[in-house]
Amino acid sequence: MLYSRVNSRDEKAMKTQVRKRKRTMPGIRLQDAVVIALVILLITSIGIASTLWYWNGRRAVGESARRLQTEIGLRIEDHIRRFLAVPQEINTANAAALGLVDLEQFGMDSLESLLLSQIAIFDSVSSIYVGSPEGGLVDAGREGTGGPLYVIETEEFRRGAFNKYSVDSEGHRGELLQTVPDFDARTRPWFQAALEAGTATWSDIYVLFSGQDMAIAASRPIYDSSGDLVFVLSSDIFLSQIDDFMRALEYGTTGLGFIVDRAGYLVASSDDAPHLVASNGSFDRILATDSASSLISQTAQSLQETLGRVDATEQEWEDILLIGRDRFFVQVHAIEDAYGIDWLSVIVIPEADFLGSIIVSSRITLVFLAIALAIVIAAGILFVKRITRPLENLTLAAQSMGEGEFVPIPHSRRIREIRALSNSFEEMGLKLGLSMASLQNEVDERTRAQQTLQESETRLRMVIERSPVAIFVSNAAAQYVDVNPAACKMTGYSRDELLKIGIRGLIGEEEREADPSLFDHLKKTGVASGEIRLRKRDGSELWVIIEAVALSPDRLVAFCADITRRRQTEDSLRHQQKMESLGTMASGVAHEINNPLMGMMSYSELLEARMSDPDAKEYARNILREGERIAHIIRNLLSFAREEKGSRHLADIQGIIADSLPLVHNALLRSHVSVQEDYGNDVPEVACSRQQIQQVIVNLLMNARDALDIKYPQYDENKIIRITVRAIEKDGATWVRTSIVDHGMGMKNDQVALAFDPFFTTRPRNERTGLGLTISFGIVRENGGEISIESEEGEGTTVHVDLPTSSDPTAI
Repeated sequence: MLYSRVNSRDEKAMKTQVRKRKRTMPGIRLQDAVVIALVILLITSIGIASTLWYWNGRRAVGESARRLQTEIGLRIEDHIRRFLAVPQEINTANAAALGLVDLEQFGMDSLESLLLSQIAIFDSVSSIYVGSPEGGLVDAGREGTGGPLYVIETEEFRRGAFNKYSVDSEGHRGELLQTVPDFDARTRPWFQAALEAGTATWSDIYVLFSGQDMAIAASRPIYDSSGDLVFVLSSDIFLSQIDDFMRALEYGTTGLGFIVDRAGYLVASSDDAPHLVASNGSFDRILATDSASSLISQTAQSLQETLGRVDATEQEWEDILLIGRDRFFVQVHAIEDAYGIDWLSVIVIPEADFLGSIIVSSRITLVFLAIALAIVIAAGILFVKRITRPLENLTLAAQSMGEGEFVPIPHSRRIREIRALSNSFEEMGLKLGLSMASLQNEVDERTRAQQTLQESETRLRMVIERSPVAIFVSNAAAQYVDVNPAACKMTGYSRDELLKIGIRGLIGEEEREADPSLFDHLKKTGVASGEIRLRKRDGSELWVIIEAVALSPDRLVAFCADITRRRQTEDSLRHQQKMESLGTMASGVAHEINNPLMGMMSYSELLEARMSDPDAKEYARNILREGERIAHIIRNLLSFAREEKGSRHLADIQGIIADSLPLVHNALLRSHVSVQEDYGNDVPEVACSRQQIQQVIVNLLMNARDALDIKYPQYDENKIIRITVRAIEKDGATWVRTSIVDHGMGMKNDQVALAFDPFFTTRPRNERTGLGLTISFGIVRENGGEISIESEEGEGTTVHVDLPTSSDPTAI
């Protein structure tokens, strides 16, 4: 083929060049000259062409990779900004909506319906909820991405037990799924983060108790005109949705992307490696440097080595990192928003993904060159005359190749490297085209999302306007002329029945005399408010608060809210507030002791380090040991005083007892009381609130000490409290029984029967309140356990605390 493309003029030129070469190199044989010339030309031309081809390809690959990284980074940042904007916009809409109504008039059912309609609309949101300053909660959410819906509420929108219900396809409550006692929204991180920020903010990323996902909450406090807290609004989103989006992107053949926070913990990634690790029955987030994905962990480590710290990365950074023996294109983008999000998006693409075909082609070219050189040398030696012309033509071809013009040579159609390189660049162009098409699809999707958002806002306004509130419309004759569905639901009557019985038929028997004055006041002044008792259709009665207004002389409108539970719980709430004040005082005392103690321990360490006298160093170490003992007691006191309600976890009962004994150590020592501990083998962990059970243990130990002091006012060898822990079987299930035994005065049978009653005590009233066993009984019952007493007068008392070994705790 090469011969056919060389004309006679070219042949003459080549012959002339050969003759000149012979004259300038006397003494060298032609075959040697041809072989040497061909070898030099082949090596030089192919080497230069291959080098230029390789480095130009490598530079083009780098530019293509960076463009691809930039496009992916922008798409990730745009998606996350829109994804994170949804919960904040929901909170803003809810803040505006709830600012237009009185919650007592609006009703908890209406608030629940509002949240359910929103969670059904926004499938990217996992939970939408409202917390009250009294610790209450109303929540609507879904069980995982695409899972069934549920609702959660606390009684009277206050601190207390919260109930979790399933929701059917029509938005109605289903069965009761779970009840958690004594829940307080004010202790939750999302509530505290909103109060601390004083405005819309994000909570820290937290792990679901089941370990199936990570989530983050957008919180926003709502204050009234006086600056008092009214609500805390919050919306949760599952971060696995970011994983799904990132996995749908193309990162080359083996590249990937991941997102970390400024502390270096993984937020999301396109890799299937887990972001969580199980630890002591719970789940913890993973640092990017500890990821199971070797590429993520090595990239994070290289970034730390290069930048010093991850949090030192500015808005955008890119470079080529050497990870192991391979080169990687790494690009970092900062993702921030106005509410506190500060993440880093990292795109990693191996250079080998693009250079693979180039490297293979280079190796084949080297093999081909070696074979060609061997053939040319052998042919030049054996057939110098026959190969003169092919050598000259081959030289011209090599020169053309050196000048960048490809001239086919014999068997060039069999050179797979050039064909492979063309195919590689063709494939690269195809991928870039697909990326551009995907980017256009993303723009179209964003436009559709904006339209959907506008439609959602319209539906939200309709929900607010048509929200069901318990409303009664009556005439001057005290006869109802209209009621809404919420009024029917609250009373149990149908609309026709309410219109028939009127106001007096709905008033309870005890309120018939009081109602006319309220009704007359409404007709006279045009406004009235008060609390009355109504009779429901099933015969039961409920307390409601009424706010009424006269629209006209013959049209009176009343707005009602159920307050039955509020009246029943007011007394118990006041008692709980007193107990919280005692806990706060105990915590403050412990902190005041802890501050000077830290100074004492620090100076003892300095004395030990600076003194050379062994005795003096030992004295300093003794001071430090005693200080650490005091610090341990203070930590237990702080843990004892700190609230931890509404959440049960698996705990070691032996560890709880060990933490309780230092709290009563001095009291037992003053009374000359010793403690014997007996723990059984293979005792399982119990499901409980650790601080609550510690409070029970402390109370029972002090009661045992008091009983021994009455029987033995002075030292006696029988002043012993025995603590035994054993695993027992109850109704086919495994429980753990903790028994506290003393040989004190004991109690009579009638006293044992009254032992758990409030204010009952065998001691003088000025010494004991009679609430210790009552509180202990309530705590054990709240933790799913049982407490019982065995006592014989004059012989002693045994208290058994039985706790279950498994639970299903829920945290919000």
